[in-house]
Order: sequence, then structure tokens, then C-alpha cells
Amino acid sequence: MAQVEVKGRAVGKDGPLPGAAVLLVGSNLGVATDFNGAFKLTNIPTGEQSIEISFIGFENKVVSFNGTNGQKINLGDLKLTEGATLEEVEITGALDEGERKALQMVKLSPRILSVVSKEGIEKLPDRNAAEALQRMPGVVMESDQGEGKYISFRGTPTDWSSALVNGDRLPVASEEMEGRTMNFDILPTSLIEYIEYNQNLTPNIEGDAIGGSANFITKYIPEEKSMDFQVGYGHNFKADKPLWNASLNFSDRTENKKWGYQVGGSVYNRNWATDNYELFYGNNEDQSIERLELRDYNGTRTSYGANVRFDYRPNAKNEFYVLGFGGLLKDDEYNLKTMYNWVAGVGQSIRVQNIHNIMQNRVMGGEVGGNHHLNDRFSVNWKVAQYDAHFGFGNVPFEDGDNRNGYYVVEFEKQVYFTDYLYLDADGNRTDERNSTSRMRLLDIDSPFDDYGDSYDNIQPEYVNLVANKPTDTMFQFTRAYTETMEHTERDPLVLSLNGTYDLSKKLKLHAGFKFRNKVGSRSIGFEKWVRNPEYRDPIVLGEFETREIPRKDQYLSELDGNYVDDVYPFLAENELNNFLENNEDRLLYLPFGPDIEYYREFVGSSFTYTENVTSGYIMADFKPTPRFSMNVGVRLEQTDVEIIADAVEEDTINFTRNLSQKELQKNYLSVLPMMSLKFSLNEKQNIRASITRSFRRPNFNEMKPGEPEIHYTHFHVIYGNPDLKPTYAWNTDLSYQYFFGLDGMITVTAFYKYVTDHIYTAYQATELENEGSANTVNLNVNAKRFENAPYAHVGGLEFVINKKFSFLPGIWKNLGAQLNYSFTSSSMKMEARPTLQDLPRQARDVFNSRLFYEGKKFSANLALNYRSPYLMEFSFYAAPDPETGEMVNLRNNNDYDTYMGKSLTLDASIHYNLTKKLSVYAEANNLLNTPYVIYRGQRERPVKTEYYSIRALVGMKYQIF
Repeated sequence: MAQVEVKGRAVGKDGPLPGAAVLLVGSNLGVATDFNGAFKLTNIPTGEQSIEISFIGFENKVVSFNGTNGQKINLGDLKLTEGATLEEVEITGALDEGERKALQMVKLSPRILSVVSKEGIEKLPDRNAAEALQRMPGVVMESDQGEGKYISFRGTPTDWSSALVNGDRLPVASEEMEGRTMNFDILPTSLIEYIEYNQNLTPNIEGDAIGGSANFITKYIPEEKSMDFQVGYGHNFKADKPLWNASLNFSDRTENKKWGYQVGGSVYNRNWATDNYELFYGNNEDQSIERLELRDYNGTRTSYGANVRFDYRPNAKNEFYVLGFGGLLKDDEYNLKTMYNWVAGVGQSIRVQNIHNIMQNRVMGGEVGGNHHLNDRFSVNWKVAQYDAHFGFGNVPFEDGDNRNGYYVVEFEKQVYFTDYLYLDADGNRTDERNSTSRMRLLDIDSPFDDYGDSYDNIQPEYVNLVANKPTDTMFQFTRAYTETMEHTERDPLVLSLNGTYDLSKKLKLHAGFKFRNKVGSRSIGFEKWVRNPEYRDPIVLGEFETREIPRKDQYLSELDGNYVDDVYPFLAENELNNFLENNEDRLLYLPFGPDIEYYREFVGSSFTYTENVTSGYIMADFKPTPRFSMNVGVRLEQTDVEIIADAVEEDTINFTRNLSQKELQKNYLSVLPMMSLKFSLNEKQNIRASITRSFRRPNFNEMKPGEPEIHYTHFHVIYGNPDLKPTYAWNTDLSYQYFFGLDGMITVTAFYKYVTDHIYTAYQATELENEGSANTVNLNVNAKRFENAPYAHVGGLEFVINKKFSFLPGIWKNLGAQLNYSFTSSSMKMEARPTLQDLPRQARDVFNSRLFYEGKKFSANLALNYRSPYLMEFSFYAAPDPETGEMVNLRNNNDYDTYMGKSLTLDASIHYNLTKKLSVYAEANNLLNTPYVIYRGQRERPVKTEYYSIRALVGMKYQIF
């Protein structure tokens, strides 16, 4: 029988239309377009024929052709016009173009996938990638100063998730070095066309993603000329100061459509403030409070985003492109901290720390690539990319270029005598100080006596001043100033990828690919210190300088009824703080970073370099034996070669000197990752999906680092690397049911299970670190962490998603709709230090996201609620020698000393009104419930950290110039 083959691509004004229906007129022969809008129809009779292309919200397009036997016809790009022939009920009853395309991407994907389009992102007040991603099923967001920063999937640990941009995992540089965990707050949403959340993997996706991966697809070049401008102005209610944002995007194609370009940029400037209080507990056998910190943060954050793309399509078979993007977050922060120290090792005192720093975090990247249809069966795509991430501090307290700039602190302290201790004798009976063998400062929940201990939200220090020999003895005296310097750079100077697809038959498509990534990184931390010059005998007291109260002092922690307003002391005025070192140069002694500083070993251990080469390849087949059944099967191999070089300290006990040496770690391992995904279409509206895959999680560089421990000076703990760490591997199974309401919405129910081996976790232990500084020599109890592998863990759960516009309702009510998703995750982990199975750290049991919306012709409104249950963050261990055997015995067999993240319930809202077809206005608000950020120890009534951010709101306009 004579046959003709026809192919082409369905596009709208904003680009490809995935999932458009392509039918041969007068027959039952038809296909749906793929992710790129492409289609191919075979077995078409010769002669005059026509195809009809349809996509909800667009005019149907009919194209005629005359084919001869064996002819292969390429119709090129076939542009559909939006909305002209649809009935009014169809327009208002369907989602907008971007969301319809996203829904079709979900329907067509070989894997379990969630997609949000730029149109969906713009409907809610989400300014960075984390805040946009949190709306998706099973996604948990962790915040920093009230803004989204870290993301985890399906309630699993954040470092089980991967962030990709256009399919490549980005380098990461950050202050805390949370390993490979992407800090999403440096990626503005203005860069994004789509977000693909892959709940399971296929072999063509990087396999370092046990929890899942998010692929951020940068802006496309639409088929028509486009330019839009957006500006907004608002208010932060905690800071009581303004915020504003602006963005501009422009794109166009030449008349022959061969050349195209897109450029865009955005800026988001906001004042912010945080009221915070933190408790530090003794890391021993009791819950005694060692320190209370009252912190008032104020700052200005500015986020910048930019993207550019050029492409050239010489013909229908070839495309070349160049693209680049960048994100920068600059945070100018003041932290005014009052510290009440009960711990005996430091001495009973009250400190005030005046802190100023400018943190700068950026990521940028670019790629050159191409897509080529070499013949009717074989196509390839390739790219060469480079990415760069950097974290460092700005010009505080010195001028530009001074390597002493960093996290800048000026500290004053006065000695006091606390009168609120609980004194116990050897038998645990209450007594006085003279007859006591121990003293503690406890909360009411930990006190053995009903009449002792404060409530967790109203901890009031009680003290008297020491007997003064001279007036300055009762004043706040200068103790030290210091800068904690830090620079972290991570670059992927070369990323190469090549992928090919071969259509073996109508039913079988083969894929293969290769990828190489070279990564280099360095991290260095130092400690520059100033103390009072011994030649200057008189103390330097706070009262001789211009001081200030914390901003809005009468509102400090008003959420706790202002219990701490009277406990916060005055601080240096801004100009006094920023010029303190210069103005008091004659009275200060500078102690540069070197062997005599405090915690020299640990600061040395914080500096290291690393190199990682990853070479990967995959083979994969898409097999569709019947119109309803398809499968994706293949294997991915990833070879990882790591080298880490870290400094170590060698003690010369003869000459009493310290010498630096280097320790090197080399680690190589091959990850074999088989994967299979099945899809069965019950009918046009229903799919059943199943998959079994293997994925893994690479150890982070600081987790494997040899040599000295790494110090987190501000947070009072050190971290020991473990060169013997193994990669974590997981077998993942998923079973999913999908029901589509046409392009009006969908329902998904998914069950998943993961069997995990060698999960990497952190555990606290107690250690006494020697402090041999030449000035202010003290011994402190410092929390120490170490990374370990757990033998195995189980993770399982259920997900439910519904996205539906209520088009069945009458009148204006048909414009209502809802997007709801709920995830339940349960886990257990075997570890040697606990007799029973433990919950997986950083795994939330319940996650609920919802969006209720109204979308009319001119007016739209959105209300988004997000809930996350509490979860375990880190284990705490304490060992002591057995009195009989002398062997070390773990004394903590329960979770009462472990650290937890508190629950979160947030509410955001936005409204939009279209004044004309091109001009719209909007208003939006975040954190309407003023939800606190809470970390606690064992139970909620034993807080570690509590922060309040209040509401931020913004109004603005968007103008579609053309």
C-alpha cells in the first residue's frame, strides 16, 4: 500500500505546544505532539490529504499537502492562533496556555512529573525559585530570614534533592556549606520558563537525586516579538520599611524566523527584619541552659537576575543556540545581640555583640549547543557549558580589597552574679550554693521542682552586679573585636554532553548519551582579632560611645507579649560600629590570623580545596508495543573521581611551635543505576504509571574532608569530616494513577517506597576543645559533629494531587478552582548508637499545599496555604565510661536531646486586575499568619531558635508593551 510520512511542529506565540492533537482529516489516524511540539504521522495514503491540529484555547489549524509514494514531507513550524474560535465557556473553563502546556508535559512524560509554568509562578508572590517550587506536591521549603532558601522533596533530607538548570546540576557556594544542597534564594523566578519536578528518574537525568530533582528551564524565545515591563512597591511590616522590584524582558525573531534572541533582567530590593531568641544547652546529661541570646536583625537584601538567549535555525532540521544566566543575592545585615551567659567555664556575664556584615552570593552560567535532525530517524543534541558559584563577604569593616573584611563583631561584656540557679547536692536534693555539688539553669519542663523554672517563651535572667572596686567594673567593657573571614568558590569550568535518539521503528526509540563534568572548589575561613592594647590601662567602656536602642524596641518579640523588651541592652550606633577599629586604633592590639589565635586548628580545618570529575553515560529505550502501553527502560553509569586537600596542624613539642601540613583524600567509585518506567493508558483521560529505579547521593566534600575539624564559630560547634564515608544508594519504587479533566485539571494518587543503604547523617557529641589563644584564654564546651553512614533506612509514603478549575459551575462561579496536594512520608533508619529504629533526619511526615483561585477575564485572585509537620534535624549523642567495665556507653537512647525543626503553616495571597489587554495591576502579600521559624530540642517547649518575620506586601503593575 502506498504511504506518505508527514512531520512538523505545533507552536503558539510563546513557543511549542506539547500535547496538541494532530489528526488526518477523514480518518482515525492521529498523534499528540511531544514536549517540543513536534509530531510525525506515518502510513498516510498518497494524494491530496489534510491534517488538523487542535489545542484547547487555540483555533484549529488545517494544513493540506499532496504526497507521493514513499515521500517524507516536513511542514515545519505550524503556528496556531489563540482563542479566536472557541466558545466563551471553553475559554473561561480551561487553564491558561502556560498551565495547559504544563499539564500536557505531565501527561506525555515517560516519568512521574510535576510542572509549573511561568504563568503559574506569576500568580503567587514567589520571588525566588524555592518559593515557587514549594507549591508542588511533596515539596518542603526551609527559610532564611523569612525567605525560601532550601528545598527537599517528598519529605526527604534536603541533600537528597538536586537542582538542575536546563538539565545540568549547578555548583553550590554558601556560608554554611550545606554540601551539594542548592541555596535557591539566588535564583529569581524571573529567569524561569518552566520548573519540572521529577518525582522519579529516567536514565537521561543525572542520578544523584534520591528524593527527586528539579529542572529549571530558563526563558524561551517566543515565536512573536514580545516585550514586558513590571514594577512593584511594598512594605515589610517587621522592618517598617519599603521594598520594591522591577523586571524587563524583550524577545524577537527575524522575519524569516531563522534568528531569535531574548534578554531579560530583574531586581528585587527589600528591607527586612527578624526578631529572634536562641537558647544554648549544656551538651551533657542534663538540659541546663548555658546561654540565652536575644537577637535583633535588620538588613537590606537585593536580588539581581539576568538571562540572555540567542538561537539560529538555518532550516527545519538544525538549531544552534547560546544562552547565559546569572543570579546575585546581596544582604547588608546588622545583628544586635544580647547574650546572658550562665555557663561556669566562660564566667557569669552579659555580653552585647554589635555585628555588621555584607554577604554576597552569586551563581552564573552559560552554554553553547545545538539540536540536529540528521535524517528522518536519527537526531542528536549537544552542548558545552560552564557554571560558577561564589560566596563571600563585602567591604565591612575596611575598604574594598582588604582581606580582613568579613563577619564583623565588636563585643562588650560585664560580669554579673546570677541568682537564678538551681543548686543540688550529691543526692539530687535542693540546697544552697555552698553545699551544692551541681548547679543548673532549667526550664520549667525540665525542673524536678514545681516552683522552679521559666516557661519556654518567657525566660527571665535574674542577676546582680558584682561588687565594684571601681565604677567601670559594673559597665560594659570592650573585650574583643573580630572578623570571621570566609570565601567559598565552586566552579564547573567544563560540562560536556552529547545525546542521540534513533527511531528504530514506530514502536521502538533508542537513546544514548554521554556527559562529563569537571568541578573545582575552594573554601577558606580565617579569624582576625583585635583586643585592648595592654599599654592602654583604662578599660574601653560602651558608655563612652554614641549608642542606640534596637530599632522598634517597643515591638521586639511582640508575638511573645513583649516579654524580652527590658532584657535588651543598648548597642553602638551604626557609625560608631563601622568606624570602631579605625577610631580606636591606638587603644587596640591587632592579632592577625595565625597559630596563636583561638581555635587555630579548627579554622585551619575549615580551609580546603577539592576537585571532582564525573563521567557518565546512559542507554535508554522507549518502547510502545500498543497504543495504550509504553515503557522506558535503561541504565545510567556515573564514575566519580574526587580529590580533597585539607590543611592539618602538626605540634612541635620541642620548639613549642605549630606547623602546617596537608592531608589528601582520593576517592573513586562507579554508580550503576538501572531504571524502568511503565505507563498504561486506560483511556484518553486515565494513566497508570509504575517505576523502579536506582539513584544515589554523593558524599559532600566537607563530609569527607580529612585533617582538622571545620569550625562554625558563630554557632559554637565544629564538624569532623569522615574520609571513610560511602555514597548513599536507594532503590525507588513508584506506583501512580492519573486522571485528566481534559486540559481543565487532573487528579494524581501516588505511592512510593525507597530502600536506602549507607545514609549519611550528622550526630552531635560532647568534646572539650583546647583553646590556646594568647589573649582571653578560656576553655569552652564546644558541640562537635561527625558524619556517619547508617546501615539502612526505609522511606515510604503517599501523595495526592488535584488541580481543577470548576468550569461545571454556573455564571462567574465557573472561574473558581483549586490546586491541592498532600504528601505523607514515613521513614525508619538503623543506627548503631540507638537500640531502636529512628526517623530519618530532615524528613517531614506531613506536607500539605493548597491554592484556591478565581480567574475571570479581568480579575483573578489566589490564596495559598502551606503546611509542614515537625521533623528531626540532627541526633545528639553523649557517651560516658561504664563504672564497671570502663567502656564508653551511650547515655542517650531517646530523642529528648535531638534537634527538631518545628512545624510551619504559612498563608500567602495575591490579586490581579487587567485594566486593558496590555496593562494589569496586582497586589500580593506573604506570611499573613506571621508563622515563626522554630528549632527545638526534644520537644517544642525546649526551644533552640525562634524567629518572627511578620508580613511583607507589595502592589505593582505589569505592562505588555507588545
